[in-house]
Amino acid sequence: YSTTPASYTFERKLENLAAIRARLGYAMGPALVYGTAGGASGEMSNQFFSSNTVNSFDATINDDQADGYQAGGGIEYRLAG
Repeated sequence: YSTTPASYTFERKLENLAAIRARLGYAMGPALVYGTAGGASGEMSNQFFSSNTVNSFDATINDDQADGYQAGGGIEYRLAG
């Protein structure tokens, strides 16, 4: 919030993303029940700019790396032979 006329710009971009996961399942007749899990990593860039010269805002540019996991499951069913 600012009482001065100014513009503020915040930008966040996902620069790249890598993920790997494994799937393990069990076939029961025409159905396959499975679970999946793995890891993911991404690089993001953050930028903040302001035209506000009254307050002390500096242009900020930094890069972050985020690591995480992914998990899920499902059922696949064979419709034809």
